[in-house]
Amino acid sequence: MTTESSSNSAVCHQSWRRFYRVGAITAFLTVLVMVCEIAITFLPGGGRVAPEDVTILTWFDLFHDNWFIGLRNLGLINMIAAVLLLPTALALFGALRARYEPWAALALIVSLIGAAVFLAGNTAFPMFDLSRQYAAATTEAQQAAVVAAGRAMLALGESHTPGTFVAFLLLQSGALLNCGLMLRSEHFARTTAVTGLLGGSLLLAFEVVSDFIPAFFAISLFIAMAGGLLSLVWYVLVGRDLLRLGAMVPDRPAISS
Repeated sequence: MTTESSSNSAVCHQSWRRFYRVGAITAFLTVLVMVCEIAITFLPGGGRVAPEDVTILTWFDLFHDNWFIGLRNLGLINMIAAVLLLPTALALFGALRARYEPWAALALIVSLIGAAVFLAGNTAFPMFDLSRQYAAATTEAQQAAVVAAGRAMLALGESHTPGTFVAFLLLQSGALLNCGLMLRSEHFARTTAVTGLLGGSLLLAFEVVSDFIPAFFAISLFIAMAGGLLSLVWYVLVGRDLLRLGAMVPDRPAISS
């Protein structure tokens, strides 16, 4: 009986060791994706503009001129990053569950719900379709109907507006909770936890300011820049710690008779 239990435990350890590596790889891939996001900012039309300064017709024109920039400005890169970070979030749960299972499970659940809300509520592709409908409209009534639908879409899912605040709040809360657990875990460097706490707090502050205090949107971009850079460093540190943890987990525990 003990031998069977030990064998099952060994298989479990081996599975987690492999998955720690998967979580590390997706964390590193997220860094590459977000670096691309930063690079796109310097392309024509890629700069951040206060949401209240962009009308629905501006969005339609942007999609007509450069559909990729239109999708990106409505969160395409963030959607890719959110999907990539799902295995990383599960790997963090695996690493933290031994001593903090209820809290680690809560962090995972909050992160998964946040990702689901963000992906389900994102309006990048629906707006792209509406822009094509607007271009194909032949009457003012048809154009007015498409514009009304576009305005409803923006109210629901335009990035850095109240419509997307809940999703970002959940995502950042899950990350911050994980960082708090990392501070007490022997599996993660203290630098990793502190960097994540600082970066996540700054990004959450940016969301609050950009969503609810539009007058300070320009200033909030500096907060977003600092938080974004710290978050990139955090992804790298998390990936490093997960790789180290995967190498430390033994292939099989000692079997007692």
